[in-house]
Amino acid sequence: MNEIILGDCLEKMKDIPDNSIDLVITSPPYDNIEGAGYGKGTKDVLFLKLYSEFFGNILREVHRVLKPTGQFYLNLKSGTIAKTLITPHWIEFLPEFKEFKLKSYIIWKYSGSFDSTKARFHLDYEIIYHLSKTDDISINYEDGEHDPLTSVWNIPHHIKDRLHPVQMPELLAEKIIKRGSKEGEIVLDIFAGSGTSLVVAKRLSRKYIGFEINPKHYETIKERLQWIAVRISVRGNQFLGKCPIMNTVKDAICVTHGFLEMAEVGVYAVVLYWEEAREQKVN
Repeated sequence: MNEIILGDCLEKMKDIPDNSIDLVITSPPYDNIEGAGYGKGTKDVLFLKLYSEFFGNILREVHRVLKPTGQFYLNLKSGTIAKTLITPHWIEFLPEFKEFKLKSYIIWKYSGSFDSTKARFHLDYEIIYHLSKTDDISINYEDGEHDPLTSVWNIPHHIKDRLHPVQMPELLAEKIIKRGSKEGEIVLDIFAGSGTSLVVAKRLSRKYIGFEINPKHYETIKERLQWIAVRISVRGNQFLGKCPIMNTVKDAICVTHGFLEMAEVGVYAVVLYWEEAREQKVN
């Protein structure tokens, strides 16, 4: 528990017991299995068949490990085959997909686009399938938040100093984890990428398991799970700094004066909000 595992998610998921995961949140490789390290992908017209077989196996394992009360948030984006746009709706025809109950069809709307071409309109959204095994689920509301249950989520995609080509914004991961789980429950990301979902899960006092097949991204995730940038307030003064992620966000108290010039050792800092970090560790 609370670990990032290097390896093929299909193989590694076999070690997870049936009906044991509260929330699965993941954003798989959109249109290139090979680029993600899974088998020999292709970008020709045979791609969809290969990807469908690959993802059918993924869905089967997710269904097995997800609790009857668990939730599955699957983020997919349109891709291209032979210069033709392929939308994510192909997944809805997979037999393994039909084993789930489709609870919500979420549009993640953001400004800007990675799709640069004059041949079609720019894509400025992605799809998030909200799935479950049974009807015995409920969307979680915590901390007295009043977030309307709309199916269109306007969350910026821009991330400064990306650690991964398709890195998930922390705000998106936070919304899914807050709505799909409670403190102490288990979050699984089978395509961890840069580890955003795991970092956010840890910050929100969830247990987490992540799989990543790319050794470079795996090392990035391990680093991110140790350190995080924060904006803090000490005696009314605000600073940008870093502190280690402890067991929970409540334990992440910055007491080291090495990065707080005006703070004294032992002064408790109030965490105002969290940011992604790439800076060197603070000694």
